[in-house]
Amino acid sequence: MSQGIRNVKESNVYQNVEGKIEQIGKAVAEAPIYQKTESVIKTTAEKTTSLLGGFGSSVSMKLGQLKNSESFRSLEERVGSAYENVKTKVVTSRSNSTQSFDEALREAEANRKANNGSVSTPATTPTIPEDRPLS
Repeated sequence: MSQGIRNVKESNVYQNVEGKIEQIGKAVAEAPIYQKTESVIKTTAEKTTSLLGGFGSSVSMKLGQLKNSESFRSLEERVGSAYENVKTKVVTSRSNSTQSFDEALREAEANRKANNGSVSTPATTPTIPEDRPLS
């Protein structure tokens, strides 16, 4: 297989095509429109990088000022207090639970056996008649 590939690469047709592709690539790279476009793209990239860098530092500075402001500290304290209150209530409600996972599992199994193993469908599940097309 590698000998076949080597033979193709060494063939005159392959060499001619490769030479033509190189010539086309050079012609495109040397064309004035290509040079102008490349220059515009480089300039735009430099300006964008400069603009975004300035924007990033400006936002960072403003966030630093905001974080040190009295109103932000007040908001931070209120949110922290609300979080702690909710956390305390959730932990308390969990610790007051009298049913363990194993108990809940046994209860679910007993309910299933009481229903003779049948699976009931919720009332919200619509029944689709098979003899009529859907409208």
